[in-house]
Amino acid sequence: MVSVSKTAFWVPVGQTAVFHYLEPYRPGPKLIALGCHDRQVLEQRVKRSRDGPFEVFPVRLGTIVFHLALKGFEKLYGEDQKRSNGSAARYLASRDLGDRGFLVQVVSANAKTSPHGHSKKTERFGRPILRLGTPTFKEGEREIKLHVSHFVPAGIWHQLLTNSQPALNMIEVVGPDALGMDDYVRE
Repeated sequence: MVSVSKTAFWVPVGQTAVFHYLEPYRPGPKLIALGCHDRQVLEQRVKRSRDGPFEVFPVRLGTIVFHLALKGFEKLYGEDQKRSNGSAARYLASRDLGDRGFLVQVVSANAKTSPHGHSKKTERFGRPILRLGTPTFKEGEREIKLHVSHFVPAGIWHQLLTNSQPALNMIEVVGPDALGMDDYVRE
């Protein structure tokens, strides 16, 4: 498997690959998320990890079930899964470190998030955890495929769009009260 960024990559385990996501901002990168189509393979990888306890849960994406193992994340339920009206995005889990945070996002097929900007925060959309489709990132009239990490600086309006397949994404947010909603500006 080819590395997709310094923080996100797939590692082959036999005939299956396991997604790894590292938090690089502590002394030494820490593994905080794993994912796999095969729950048994994922659980075996989690057992071998020296990075501490992970919580494993399934994510249904249309007809596909993908399994995530997260460390230090809070699972989100009900209304906590929505961050804005008019958005097809659901947020399954969050990891809040104050001025840095992580969100696990699902966007259904043929859908889009609400167009918005941030006055003080930068977002990084890594390559989608699950490459079912290729979500695009819309800045005005320009679309950018999410093949590699894409930083969205403060003040830039943006919107994530999916094609005929859903997307499962890890989003990193950097700025004051990173996961707070106080600096969101919507159209």
